[in-house]
Amino acid sequence: MSLLSAGRAEARQLLAGALPQEAWEFYFRLTDEWRCEQTQGRLENLDAKSVFGVAVRCLVDGRMGFAYRRDARPGAVTEVLAEARALVQQVEADPAKCFAAADAKLTAPAFNPSRSFDRTRVKDLLDRAETSARQADGRVRRTQQAGYYQRRVEHVLVNSLGTDLTWCQDEVGLNVAALAEARGDSQLGEAYAVAATLDGLSPETVGSEAGLKAARLLGAEVLPTGRRDVVFPPTVVAGILEAAFPAWSAQAWQRGSSFLAPHAGECLASPAVSLVDDALL
Repeated sequence: MSLLSAGRAEARQLLAGALPQEAWEFYFRLTDEWRCEQTQGRLENLDAKSVFGVAVRCLVDGRMGFAYRRDARPGAVTEVLAEARALVQQVEADPAKCFAAADAKLTAPAFNPSRSFDRTRVKDLLDRAETSARQADGRVRRTQQAGYYQRRVEHVLVNSLGTDLTWCQDEVGLNVAALAEARGDSQLGEAYAVAATLDGLSPETVGSEAGLKAARLLGAEVLPTGRRDVVFPPTVVAGILEAAFPAWSAQAWQRGSSFLAPHAGECLASPAVSLVDDALL
């Protein structure tokens, strides 16, 4: 029996004995991941890992206790439930807190990277990416590193309302770092891509982008401090949004930890931008 199946079975058994005034929710997550890197065509640092975690929420009269741990031992679910129940009395009641109602079961896609790591195909992917980086510009002398990862995250959610969901997320990624040199100057250019399957990755595109970035940076100068109109590439915009996202969450707003809290009602961005935090999506 798999870890997820065993966890679901234990959760169902516990739910059968739940007290009428309590609502319980069990969440299980299993992550399988492979990572490898190569430098100048030499494959190295091939790693694989699997992480299993269980989280439990206990809801009583609007008060919610939460506990989580990475523990695959038999009986761990029961222990985490006890921790969550013990925390219920330590939090304030919030009538808005609730669990997801029963819904249709979700199924995982057929592609499963955690069980289909193809070393030969990945090696070819990395070789093509490095070659494309060197061919992108004559000033690209070498690649510093090329890396690949593939990950599958499987989820199970079971609660007192009859919800019993299973879903998964598949992801593969490729990154390349290229070094360009000219007239005593050297610059590093990096590029990456993420997709659901290997077929969705283009090593030529990633490699070329890394090489061109490195070449474009040659001869770059530091500008004086000032206000300027700047067009950011998508990767930079993604990084800015990732750093700022916690401040936009409803939880941060409720706790008063968001730097945006004092600006309620103000327009801080373009009217074309709308951000919604909906736990039911």
